[in-house]
Amino acid sequence: PRIRQAMIYAIDRQTIMDTIRLGKGKIADTMFPADWARPKDLPGYAYDPAKAKELLTAAGWDPNRKIDFLYYYNDQVSKDIVLAIQGYLAAVGVNIVPRLVDGGAFQQAITDNSLQIAYAANGQGLDPSLGSLVATCGARLAVGYCNKQVDDLFALGLSEAKREARAPHYQSISKLLN
Repeated sequence: PRIRQAMIYAIDRQTIMDTIRLGKGKIADTMFPADWARPKDLPGYAYDPAKAKELLTAAGWDPNRKIDFLYYYNDQVSKDIVLAIQGYLAAVGVNIVPRLVDGGAFQQAITDNSLQIAYAANGQGLDPSLGSLVATCGARLAVGYCNKQVDDLFALGLSEAKREARAPHYQSISKLLN
């Protein structure tokens, strides 16, 4: 977890949004696009390269390690974002090697468990229950992530019909994944 947190602290996501994405979109700090599935007190990860270095050091990170970084978007904006991510991570001692692949090769990396890190979308729709496809134990797109508490919360979210009753379950998932 410290390495994942370090990586998010290392990337100036707001500058990427303001410059490369020209102000389009917003940082969510959760996988759910629906506002009602996001807790109001969800911690953010402001750009803090010093904090990133501190977390990496505490985790025993080897700055000589190279990480295969897959992406499958071929548009210029995505390419520029990947280059920005590479630069931000390199500045704190995380060396990613970006590799543009087609959809088939990306899916193969999931299948053969060789995916290390990626810039990709999860196809999340407006209903947060769809997040179960990428964040529950055994889900192919979870790429090995497994947390029984998250699974139980997804089940509870699906067991309710009214948004007001569902919201706390998805908000709890947001906090755990955050």
